Amino acid sequence: MLSTRPLGTVDAAGVADVDPAGWVQPRGATWSLDWWIGAEDRWHQPAREVAVRQRALDGAPGVETAMRVPGGDVVQRAFGVRASSSITGDGAEGGVWDDSAVLVEVENLSAVPVALALVVRPLTLSGAGRVSSVEIDGAVVRVDGRVAAVLSRPAARVAHGPLGSVAAFLAQQADASPDEAIDDDPDGRLEVAVVVPLPHTAVVRILVPRVAAPSRRRWFGFGSRGASVAPEPGGTFTAPGPEAIAKGWAVHTRDAARVDLGDPLLDGLVAASQQSLVLGAGDRFLDRAERAVQVTGLFARSGMSEPLGPLARALVDVQRLNGAVRLSDDGDATAALLFAAAPLLAGGAEAWQELLVGPVAKAVHLLGRGGSPTGAAPSAAGAAALAMVAPSLRAAGQPEVADDAASAARRLVEQIERAAPAGAATGTKHRHSDDLLDQLVALRARIAAGHASAVAELGELARLGDAGSVADRYDVDGVPNGALGHDPGAVAARASAVLDLAVRDDPAGPALLVAWPQEWWGRPLEAHGVRTRHGSVSFGLRWHGKRPAILWEIVPGPGVQVDAAPVLTAPGLDPTWRGEGWTGEALLGEVTVPETPVGDPAGSKLRISRSAPAEPAAPSTSGSPSPATQPSPTATPQSPTAPSPQSPTATPSPTAPPSEGQSFL
Repeated sequence: MLSTRPLGTVDAAGVADVDPAGWVQPRGATWSLDWWIGAEDRWHQPAREVAVRQRALDGAPGVETAMRVPGGDVVQRAFGVRASSSITGDGAEGGVWDDSAVLVEVENLSAVPVALALVVRPLTLSGAGRVSSVEIDGAVVRVDGRVAAVLSRPAARVAHGPLGSVAAFLAQQADASPDEAIDDDPDGRLEVAVVVPLPHTAVVRILVPRVAAPSRRRWFGFGSRGASVAPEPGGTFTAPGPEAIAKGWAVHTRDAARVDLGDPLLDGLVAASQQSLVLGAGDRFLDRAERAVQVTGLFARSGMSEPLGPLARALVDVQRLNGAVRLSDDGDATAALLFAAAPLLAGGAEAWQELLVGPVAKAVHLLGRGGSPTGAAPSAAGAAALAMVAPSLRAAGQPEVADDAASAARRLVEQIERAAPAGAATGTKHRHSDDLLDQLVALRARIAAGHASAVAELGELARLGDAGSVADRYDVDGVPNGALGHDPGAVAARASAVLDLAVRDDPAGPALLVAWPQEWWGRPLEAHGVRTRHGSVSFGLRWHGKRPAILWEIVPGPGVQVDAAPVLTAPGLDPTWRGEGWTGEALLGEVTVPETPVGDPAGSKLRISRSAPAEPAAPSTSGSPSPATQPSPTATPQSPTAPSPQSPTATPSPTAPPSEGQSFL
């Protein structure tokens, strides 16, 4: 199956999917919408052309597909919107349709006019579909009696026939007036092309309303819970453009965890994955336990509580009397319930506490008694989920359960360490499975163990699919060949691996940059808002010659005990360094200058780095520290051979952590 990407909005989640050629299928529909371009030489179909490129839209979960035709490019954009229109139908005068939909824009960037054919096909992205009737009424296209698309300009010509025949009709100019009736096809194989002119620089917008939400999506809490027959848009509509959509997503995810590792490929994964999972987190969620664990884990570490609500409800509904959460693959998703509950309980809402405290307490008791209810070996995810939910339970007025969760997390870590065979966690790349999610889970374990070679492997996997979407399986050539064009679990695990590179949640305090490849030498790095058991972790890394300088801030979340300050480490950079405090800065020991080629972060060239960067000028000492601020050259540096206290000029504050909303970074 080809890779796909979900399209939708925050309030409705995924309402459609799009493939690498810009082919759009509304979820729940038995048809799809393709786009063809009639140029001066012939008709061009993106699914069959070589000169087709696709990229993710900047700042929003959508795609831009460009196809080369004589004279230049024609570009299609597809993204989710909240749109409005007058309501059609008898007695609907004065009514307003307002709902989530997909907006498709096609822009002619070539130097000559072309024709655009919007093709309704009895196909879905996974196989055969069904179209029995199509009606054209000006700019409105109805499929099987329901509005399927509204164009920004009325149809000029129409071609129709059985599936596979329309391309030949267009090539022969055997099209017809849109006023002519289109014969029904009782076999459901009807294919219809709606043709509109597309002059130079012109844009045609197509609104594709969402299909009524299937029962499973309503069960997850996504989509409409109303009547099965929904209102429909009329012949005109209002919808925002991609720039406005990007601004809206920026507001929605402004407090989510983000990283800047100096590698555009890795840095782009986190935000794009967070956005796409808001749309597609519920897809196949209950089919596989590891998928549920990875999705909820990423949302929890990113500080994104809103998407976790429907997932938490779904997990509570399938929890067994003994506290275990077993999904349809018979896997253990108990950790997923704890991950989902942690931010929701920390928020203090009474409704979430009433729903989740009991199920979470049962899950904590089960994991604390013996690890996995399936009899599998203790998992790092289970330990991490227990550690993360402990302070949330304390904030919810459950101190005893919180202590049990924290103790169970420590015991699981000890069991995992004892069970690990000597030399098991080598830095060697292993391909135990063709399943991408399995590969990413194993990769995360190697990153947590500090193997720098795992960073290069993550870079390889980052090239699969796009920044916010990846399929479940790929062949050796990187071509998807599995059952899922978009696997939310693999998307979440890949983005979580990037967060793992920045911050590991250790019991005593955050471990920063645990896996350090030589290629990162001399790079400024940053991470912001990575959630841990200790709170929200942010830090910046800058360089003083061969010595890295770290400036950090930890904002403790609800329920975090602030009497003992966290102890930070940076094992990949300086294994001897220890930094104590909720905020502070430190100069670490020298890092060996690599003698091998160091990859340019932009990926454009290689350079040989044999000397240290120039010593920076002394920074200003006025104002609050920031990630871009270098520690003062007068500070007492940390010893490269033994732990030492913080620099006299640093400002760690073990007893007065920063409050929510206060930032030193």
